[in-house]
Amino acid sequence: MKKITVNINGVDYNLKGKENEEYLRDIAAYVDEKIKEILAKNPVLSTSQASVLACVNMADELNKLDYKIEEFTKENKGLTSEKTTLFKSIEELKENIDRLKEENEKLNETKDNQLLGLKKDREELLNKNNSIQNKLNNILNEKNTLENTLKLKGKEIEDLKANKKALEEDKRNLSNNLNKLKENENKLIKERDEKNLRISNLNSSLNKKDEDLRNKEKLINLKDKEINESKIREERLKKESLEFKKLKEDEILKLKEAKETELRNLKAIKDNEIKTVKISKENEIKNIKEENNKTIQNIKNENSKNLENLAREYNEKLNNKNTDLSKKEKELKDLLNKFNSMEKMYKNEILELNNKNKNLKDTLDQKDYKINVLDKQLLESRKEIQNLENEIEVLNNSKASLKDEMDMLKENRDELKEEIKISNGYIKECEENIEKLKVQVKALNYEIDETNKKYEKTINKLNEEKKLNLNLSDKINSLEVELERELNDKNEKIKSIEAEIEKKNSEIEINIKEIEELKKETEKLKKDRNNIFEAGKATRLKLQSYKYKTIDLENKLEEKNIELAVEKSKNQPVLLKKK
Repeated sequence: MKKITVNINGVDYNLKGKENEEYLRDIAAYVDEKIKEILAKNPVLSTSQASVLACVNMADELNKLDYKIEEFTKENKGLTSEKTTLFKSIEELKENIDRLKEENEKLNETKDNQLLGLKKDREELLNKNNSIQNKLNNILNEKNTLENTLKLKGKEIEDLKANKKALEEDKRNLSNNLNKLKENENKLIKERDEKNLRISNLNSSLNKKDEDLRNKEKLINLKDKEINESKIREERLKKESLEFKKLKEDEILKLKEAKETELRNLKAIKDNEIKTVKISKENEIKNIKEENNKTIQNIKNENSKNLENLAREYNEKLNNKNTDLSKKEKELKDLLNKFNSMEKMYKNEILELNNKNKNLKDTLDQKDYKINVLDKQLLESRKEIQNLENEIEVLNNSKASLKDEMDMLKENRDELKEEIKISNGYIKECEENIEKLKVQVKALNYEIDETNKKYEKTINKLNEEKKLNLNLSDKINSLEVELERELNDKNEKIKSIEAEIEKKNSEIEINIKEIEELKKETEKLKKDRNNIFEAGKATRLKLQSYKYKTIDLENKLEEKNIELAVEKSKNQPVLLKKK
């Protein structure tokens, strides 16, 4: 007996027991933790009440574990009863096998056919297994390709969204530019009307020529402003053309470049013509002003006699200037006609741009539809990603528990090594049994060959006897009929025995499945044990107390597995024929 002092809930106690000191201390720590947990939850309780509640909880846990152990013992009893029945059936099968050995020697041909059929079935099963493995590999490859395509589609969706935003901005810019172009068209029409009115006013009278010239100067200034505005528009059009270049194909780019070159040439021609007209008009205005000043001074200096002559000369000069002005008006009209033709060209280009804009809208609608489809796929992939993230969180949470399990696994590693040694010994015994069975199969084949030879010899003897004595043919025929009947009867017996063997094999498989289920249940118990270990040191103490019981159950299960394997190895020659 060992004696230790233990502290439980702040009070020292003396414990006596046959177990180790660590075991007793662990039990005391477990009780201390339980009482402290109850006091932490209900601080109002007294120490006696808390200790009573702790005892109730521990008794509940022990009763549950005892109930599980009772269930395992019941299952173990059922397995033992099944084991006895299996032993009886195995003994019966051994007797039947001893009876059938003599009959099997005479039925070589049927057995050969069955063996060939079984070999073919085995080859077919192997081929099916290989095909299934290939299909699985293909499915895994398809899964990887689908994951890669999903990632690529996600990137494509992001790119399409960015392109969609850019296209929407381009759309807005195009609509704004079209509205501005329409406004400019209206302004140009108004300006054209105003110019026509001004040209008609120029022909009204000579007295208003000075004012008309001043108005022309103003108009020239306005034209300068318009030219500057047109240059600004040209720059905008250039920007728009650059934006269109990014969206449209190479043919549209070529057309735009050709149009831009034409526009530049026309603008250069217009600028040159306007500059020449400006310079000429400014020079004319200066000359007219100088001449007017000179004439006024000459009129003031000269006598009244020369006034009439000067007036005539002045009128002639004015008439000449009127003719020059009419010519210039014609030139202006020609320029206006050119301007109108240019306006028509611009209108046609605007119509083409509108048509292209419609086509762009159609393509945008198609892209929007594709984007919606891809958005749906994105949502599905995001859901899958969220599920995976949740699984990852669960795995991260279970990391701490896995560390504790690793500690437990390190402790159980030595036990598993011993079990592996036992299983290796069992595997070696199985291999030896398989080799023995192979030797038995070879011996059976040799016996079958000898029986075939004997059968051939008997047929030859019968033929010789037929030659010697024709009267005995009837007897021989009757004997052959009897032999055929016996063969048929034996074949039927063999079929019935094979059916019984199949039933027994199915029963054995069921027992194997039940054993596997028991193994699964033991694994579940191990998992429960690990979970209890994770809950705290208290559950670990219980596991230590019940560990030996679970090990005994596992050892019993392994013994039963070994016994079943031995029984199978004893019954292996017949079972091999039915695989």
